[in-house]
Amino acid sequence: MVFPSPEFADRCFQCLVGDTLALEPPLEIPGHGTFTSVTVAREMRSKTRPRWLEFKGPAGHAQFLLKREDLTREAVVMELLQELNRRWREKDVHFTGIPVQVRTFSILPIGATCGLVEVVPDCRTLE
Repeated sequence: MVFPSPEFADRCFQCLVGDTLALEPPLEIPGHGTFTSVTVAREMRSKTRPRWLEFKGPAGHAQFLLKREDLTREAVVMELLQELNRRWREKDVHFTGIPVQVRTFSILPIGATCGLVEVVPDCRTLE
């Protein structure tokens, strides 16, 4: 098993939309499982042209955006939000009777030039 690497990212960016790569050895994405294939589902229209990837493996599937930018800062902010959620649960914080919680998702930097961002279902980008 291997973890995502810059070489993996390069291979995905060289693929055409619809291409599927066999992942041998299988690729492990921390917190999501082990995957044996990845399909480039689409190319997004934003400035850096991220790729929408669909990973498949024995335990299921996952969707991530592969972005050509350093995601280290974003990953640290997401860890901070996860810690806030933990503390709010611990203190039983509510607003108008509803527990306070921020929706978090995985951000996995792959070196200093790219990374994976978990796709959040039924979510829209703010413009």
